[in-house]
Amino acid sequence: MRYFYGPRIPSKGAGFNYTYEAEIRSHEQFLFENLTTSLPDYDLGSMTLACSYNGSFLPDQSSFIPTEGLFDGDGDVALFFLSANDILYSKEINDDWYAAHRPMGQDYQSSTATGQASYYLADEPAAVLGCKSQFQACDLNLAAGQQCSAPGGSYDVVYSHLQRTDKRGKVLAWILGAPKSIFDVAISLRSSSLASRYTLRQNIQVGLPDNQWQLDVENWHNIVLAGIQGGVVDSATGPSDADMLKYFWRRPDSDEASYLCKNQKVISTAYQNFSVLGLCLILILGSLIVGLEYSIEAIITIVESRFRNVTKYARLEWLANDVLQTQRLAHEELGVDATWAGCAGVRAVPVTEKGQMLAVLDIRDPKHPRLQAPEEVLAPTATAVEEETTGTAMSMEKEALEPYSSASDDGTAKLYDLNK
Repeated sequence: MRYFYGPRIPSKGAGFNYTYEAEIRSHEQFLFENLTTSLPDYDLGSMTLACSYNGSFLPDQSSFIPTEGLFDGDGDVALFFLSANDILYSKEINDDWYAAHRPMGQDYQSSTATGQASYYLADEPAAVLGCKSQFQACDLNLAAGQQCSAPGGSYDVVYSHLQRTDKRGKVLAWILGAPKSIFDVAISLRSSSLASRYTLRQNIQVGLPDNQWQLDVENWHNIVLAGIQGGVVDSATGPSDADMLKYFWRRPDSDEASYLCKNQKVISTAYQNFSVLGLCLILILGSLIVGLEYSIEAIITIVESRFRNVTKYARLEWLANDVLQTQRLAHEELGVDATWAGCAGVRAVPVTEKGQMLAVLDIRDPKHPRLQAPEEVLAPTATAVEEETTGTAMSMEKEALEPYSSASDDGTAKLYDLNK
């Protein structure tokens, strides 16, 4: 079946007086093949485009000459021919582009959970969808009333910026050199761009809504918007396939376009951006804070030693309040006979000589544990404490030292060396 919406423009000496031709398939042919060939699929056939410029038809950029009334000169007209081939519809389709009301009858049915299911074929070998696309480019830096071009065909937008001699005009002309439209999407992705294929399983198409053609066009438009966003990046990097560079990539043709190529910042998950200045500040300031934390006491000690109003007693008291120094003072106040080193100075760590033992923990009262210095480690000059000779006092001392001692062969208690 042939469709006449205007003759095709001759290409390489060959021309046709019709726009599109589709094969007519019969019930018998479908039943004879019985799905023994490749599975049926939609065919978004040879699409045609009629471009306009300045209100007139642009034959050099068009693929057919539209009939009278189909083209008005203020936009690009594209025709999309859809063939359903042998796809079976689960119910009648009232959408204008997918119209299907021809029942398969009793010759082809399938069993379902609810009984026998009947199917329908498309009404026509091919259905045509005509779309007029209008484009408009805006430059907000221009004066009010001149920021946006008049709606028109894709070449109206391109040529209007090609005539500009300012820098922004040259950049816009380069970006718009390959405008994206639904025609570009359909001719590139073919039937895979149809939203109806999401519910197509093998050769069975689940019922479609009455506005399915609008959903398809909306899907094309969404792809166009995504393509424009990706085109900004591709304009600088070029296509990922090196073989496509010489066919589909337009190199910058002006200094302004070259500058745009080399000065783009695009958010991408493939790379992570960071500030070198910020990183250096973090490292430098962090190092200063850590170094200051370790040296601030020494600095304060040096500063205090240079001022007469800071007494020696006050400085030593501040040093003695350190945790380790406080522990040393506790052992010494109990009279433990030990020789200490590191008793004063910034960050000094008090230690005893090797082999010397310290006081142990008295746990006779678990709610109030305290340090206790056994008699064996008391200093000879320590203040004498009144000795208790009763068995009760001896047993209490033995009970206090028991967790820190072990029985020797002669039955005497031996203290642990806490410095080991």
